[in-house]
Amino acid sequence: MNFHIIPYRSTGNIQLGFSKLEINKMLGSVFTSITYDYSLDVADNYKDLGLQLDYDEFKNCTTIHIEAPSNAIYENHNLHLMLYSEILSLFSVKEKNAYIDDNNILFIDVGIAFSFGDDKEKKCPAIVTIFKEGLFDEFLHNYERLW
Repeated sequence: MNFHIIPYRSTGNIQLGFSKLEINKMLGSVFTSITYDYSLDVADNYKDLGLQLDYDEFKNCTTIHIEAPSNAIYENHNLHLMLYSEILSLFSVKEKNAYIDDNNILFIDVGIAFSFGDDKEKKCPAIVTIFKEGLFDEFLHNYERLW
């Protein structure tokens, strides 16, 4: 399934800020609910759809993760089929606040993150994430500035 993403806003019909109940009604009841021992946040994993949705303490959607078998489409680009260098090239003209850690790239200005395996330069991203504005601001000190 292809999910067209609008950064800081939506993936297909699923919008950031929607309540957990709204999303569960929209996507159905076949999901695994995940709770984290380090926060009050929860997540729903729709494995068959390739979606995981994270919620804040008020059960409003804060992030949408897209992985196989689905694809994230952005400006007519299938982000799951792009190599690391192609992603950098695409976003370098739009992005001033890019951050990186061992396996992830955060593009703060466009609200998209990518998760790669160990050798990211030879791989396409395993997970593409859109997130609500400001979500990563307090964690940026854990990342290195990309450019």
